[in-house]
Amino acid sequence: MKKIIYLVLTFMITLFVLDANGQAIPNGDFEVWNKVTTYENPQYWVTPNDITAMLSVFSVTKEATDTQSGLYSARLESKTIMTYVVPGFMTLGTFTFDMATMDAKIFGGIPFTDRPAYLNGYLKYTHVS
Repeated sequence: MKKIIYLVLTFMITLFVLDANGQAIPNGDFEVWNKVTTYENPQYWVTPNDITAMLSVFSVTKEATDTQSGLYSARLESKTIMTYVVPGFMTLGTFTFDMATMDAKIFGGIPFTDRPAYLNGYLKYTHVS
């Protein structure tokens, strides 16, 4: 009987620990990048680069010289094309852009049901006047 209780408790603790670790963000450390013709995008992430590449404008780039840890980080930088500002952003959802109306939308992503106590990450911000 003690062995059964021990096994049940071990199983419950294991489930709690696995659940406490939360859901992993795919390529959350930005170590894997996929080559797309003349530029790279972080694996699993969608960026405006797919739309602006024809103008050789990239608002998301791979950074290898200034990283918190690992080999790479993602550099997000807003770019201006004529009178329009292309924001530097990434999403795990779907990004659509209508050239006729200049309307951009982000849909979906990865369902996240946990309620973590904290989220770790690193941000380096440079204000431009």
